[in-house]
Amino acid sequence: MSSATDTAPVKERLFTVANQYFEGLLTDIAHAQKSIDMEVYIFAEDAIGQRLISALCAAAERGVSVRLLVDGAGSPWTITALLQQLRKAGGEARVYHPMPWRFWQWALAANRYALPLRLMHFFSWVNRRNHRKVTMIDHRIAWLGSLNITADHLALDEGGKGWRDTALRVQSKNCVELKRAFLQAWQHPSVKPSRAKKPVSGQFMLNYSRYLRRMQHKRVLRHIGRSKQRIWVTNAYFMPDAKLLRGLRYAAKRGVDVRLMLPAHSDIFFMPWASSHFYRELLEDGVRIFEYQTGMLHAKTLLIDHWGTVGSSNLNQRSLRHDLEVDAVLTCKDNVETLSKHFQNDLKHAKEVGRGGYIKLALWKRLIGRVALLLRYWM
Repeated sequence: MSSATDTAPVKERLFTVANQYFEGLLTDIAHAQKSIDMEVYIFAEDAIGQRLISALCAAAERGVSVRLLVDGAGSPWTITALLQQLRKAGGEARVYHPMPWRFWQWALAANRYALPLRLMHFFSWVNRRNHRKVTMIDHRIAWLGSLNITADHLALDEGGKGWRDTALRVQSKNCVELKRAFLQAWQHPSVKPSRAKKPVSGQFMLNYSRYLRRMQHKRVLRHIGRSKQRIWVTNAYFMPDAKLLRGLRYAAKRGVDVRLMLPAHSDIFFMPWASSHFYRELLEDGVRIFEYQTGMLHAKTLLIDHWGTVGSSNLNQRSLRHDLEVDAVLTCKDNVETLSKHFQNDLKHAKEVGRGGYIKLALWKRLIGRVALLLRYWM
């Protein structure tokens, strides 16, 4: 029997231009009537961050319930001033897992544990980040994808770094799963992830419990295993686990069009060198690999036959094991086709990797990539 969430009418809009994304988000914030819940990995203090915090403050001042949750590692150490600005306007602001040495953020921590307990669990917390980029408005509009609150995503002529991203605006009568995930991070009920079992077949793919992590990974692997026509992957940080790697190789062997769109250049400079370690066996089994040349590729999307997702999850150990993530399954066929067109357009700005691509790397780059692989549990 379908729930109200499953049967509620859904409207979706894809974004690949950062300026359009931010302008649309600001417009929705300006029209919010009841609530705004935002959680984001990076909230910068640049022009975009200032515009967003001003919009959130204005919403709080007119009586909207505003809650902002930023990650303690992703956001700058000086973010406290912006958060206090929101609190003075009547909103609420917290920091998810602040670093212990940033003692000035402790009062804003989502986890209100005493210092001895905080230090005891430091090595557990430091590797658990909130990597989601979600804004919920009036519990019926959700903005999500790969864009943080930073000008880096803007085009070069707009003062940004020209990052290539994909995001989604979802309008639905019920975003209950997103609300539950936000509250879990906001309230931080326990040190260990919740073991509660929640539905995994809805539009939003969440991983805030061990069960959800396992089931969502299986969900993707199941679609890969059942694919017949194509698997087109766009991802910023590619360090897959053995099951995903095997699934992609087997799909290519049985004739599925498997293509990977990965960055030629990364904000984590050694990431392409580490990713290239997997190239040889993938190429030998028929997987085609493309490296995006125009700026930093930061999007995280999947296209498997007529099933598509947009979100924050990377294909690495951090997303699989540690970080909080969210991806949305596209429910509109037109958006699946649009995502396909975006991938094909990205091919025009990419170079295909030949079978000797890994060998062509300088020896020192291959060595650094190897070291990164040894530390992939933390990456």
